[in-house]
Amino acid sequence: MTLLPELRAEDFAPILSGADYGEAFFEESQGISILFETRASRTWAKTAERGLGLRFLRRAEGAVETLMGSSQNIAPAEAARLRAGLFGENNGGRPATVGPRTSYRHAVRVDPDAVPLEEKIGLLKRIDASLRAEFEGLRQVSLTYGERRRDLAILNSEGANLREERASVVFVVNVVAQKNGVLQTGHEVLGALKGCELLEDGAAESAARRAARRALRKIAAPPAKAGEMPIVLSSAAAAPSSTRRSAILLRPTTSRREALRPIRESWGKPSLPRRSR
Repeated sequence: MTLLPELRAEDFAPILSGADYGEAFFEESQGISILFETRASRTWAKTAERGLGLRFLRRAEGAVETLMGSSQNIAPAEAARLRAGLFGENNGGRPATVGPRTSYRHAVRVDPDAVPLEEKIGLLKRIDASLRAEFEGLRQVSLTYGERRRDLAILNSEGANLREERASVVFVVNVVAQKNGVLQTGHEVLGALKGCELLEDGAAESAARRAARRALRKIAAPPAKAGEMPIVLSSAAAAPSSTRRSAILLRPTTSRREALRPIRESWGKPSLPRRSR
């Protein structure tokens, strides 16, 4: 399904004139996002955006000047009004020569628009139930599904006439686990310029399990030791390779000034190369 209307090159060719370079960028996108959280809470939103951007480059007094403007209306009349605001009414020029259109569409095997909303919500519900049944100690499971379709077009004074259609899907998992008063989180994301085939063959379920295991492993991890401990520092970490390398051992009884003295002495004073006469 194409979102952008037909953009005739001859309607926008006069708008691209008047500078050393002129460009018109068009975009229209639609998408939905579904949030499944706390087993029963389901929220979803649908978004739609459309816009036009003009950009001009021109040489002025030894420098390059950039003029830009944008609008949510992509009609040729609006583009002409936008250009007049940048250049003035009388700043015309020879219409640009725009070549034939080149189109590209990213391959999508399972179109997200062909999958009912109820089926997408059902997938999130099944993943939530399977995680809670398989892993103990999960306090919160948050699943987000998002999809977006974007149509892009570019016309410029160098003859480009490009059109591109994109479809993307993203799946986000956030898990909170709790044990003995300790909370830890796990996070996983799947996303690509693909359709709903991205989540097939158990890919979404596997991502959710990875997030749950990550949170539980963090809870089971041994606590980090606190307090003073020996640390080994090497001057090679910061000194040039030509300086003498040394290593020191910091102990709780060693002051910072005493510990850093060998490093300072090994660096020495910096010297500049001599000029040849």
